[in-house]
Amino acid sequence: MQVAALRETVAEFGRALAAGYESGLAPLYESITHWQAAWPPQQAADLPVVLDAALRNSRSRVYWNTRAYLPKEVLLELAAFAPEVINMAFGRLFNESTELGERLSGFVFYLDEAFEEMRRSRRHTRRAHPSHYHADYRAPSLYCALRLPATHAYFEPTVYLSALRRLRAPNIEPVADASRFAKSVRVAMTFLGRDEGVGDAHRARLLPGDYTGTSALLASEYFRFLADDKSSS
Repeated sequence: MQVAALRETVAEFGRALAAGYESGLAPLYESITHWQAAWPPQQAADLPVVLDAALRNSRSRVYWNTRAYLPKEVLLELAAFAPEVINMAFGRLFNESTELGERLSGFVFYLDEAFEEMRRSRRHTRRAHPSHYHADYRAPSLYCALRLPATHAYFEPTVYLSALRRLRAPNIEPVADASRFAKSVRVAMTFLGRDEGVGDAHRARLLPGDYTGTSALLASEYFRFLADDKSSS
């Protein structure tokens, strides 16, 4: 990512926030508060209740519940069916000593195993979901962003690739790499943190109950801004 492009677009982003720009992710600052209050579970058996409380939002559930995208619903079923496995999956997911890409793929692997076992066990008793909806990494990256808000952002592969192109980054691969995304988030947060306009505009829009600490979710909003056609007009 080119420094000049970062500086220019961060300033644009700050002005856009001050003018009322909405990325669609702002309601998640409320969910960070819920997750922080609910996590961790005292024991694996508590996972369904804890996850239900952690994944709350009074403004929007679109991040985990639409007609064709139901990661929370399936996750709660998996947590009830195989609590030890899912608890282990979350332990690995939140282990910051491992690169993000490896953690996300490992989390999905655990869910794959539990999901297939659940499907086999319930084949004749209920309609099975077509998937657990975590394979594109959006949902597990969201859990990281809610659990570890200062350092983790919401990974949207298509948005991220568009942002890299806008920032004139070299060697952009056709498939977004989660570990590269994590590095990009750190760089973006450095520049966002230096811009007082961004910080002031961000704090001014927070609602009662929203998370007020440092959140790398702001980097995801910045990437969405860059991917928005209007931001380059």
